[in-house]
Amino acid sequence: MHFEKYDRFIFQPIIKKAILNAEPCNDGHFTVYLSQFSLEILRKYFHQLSKFKFHIFSGEVLNTHEDGNIKFLPINKEIFNNSLITCNGLITSAGFETPAEALHLGKKLMVVPISGQYEQLCNAAALVDSFGVKSIKTVDENFSTHFYNWVNTNYSKSLYLTETTEQIIDNVINWGISSKVN
Repeated sequence: MHFEKYDRFIFQPIIKKAILNAEPCNDGHFTVYLSQFSLEILRKYFHQLSKFKFHIFSGEVLNTHEDGNIKFLPINKEIFNNSLITCNGLITSAGFETPAEALHLGKKLMVVPISGQYEQLCNAAALVDSFGVKSIKTVDENFSTHFYNWVNTNYSKSLYLTETTEQIIDNVINWGISSKVN
């Protein structure tokens, strides 16, 4: 699997049916899921961007609450999907499924690869090269500058996906069967 279909045996990302069938809109907030950072760090640097609204999802949050420009939310698939579908942009780690979903929805995307994870670095490089995604090393005192540069950059390249998980599985099985026959 990869963001780009380089060959017949390379499949594009698997995304949730709710995202595949969604009609995205922009309610003006930014969705944030950065599990590698503490809530304290996220609060510190996202509060500095008081002109913007953020939905921050974290395993440290038990109940939804607001603090200034930030709405803190517990990790919940349906609430996250809704926030993603209606956001202006997504800030997340450089995984595979969530960035692919954001690109499919035509959302601005900034990734922060999880330190020490080679796959995250590879994904970030592919996202930067193929889609012009903003990638930064960490959330620190330079984050506001990175954010303003990113938010003020036109972003237009999307990832067009049409296959559901079930269709991709069927294709993989059929490809495997035809490979054994030949």
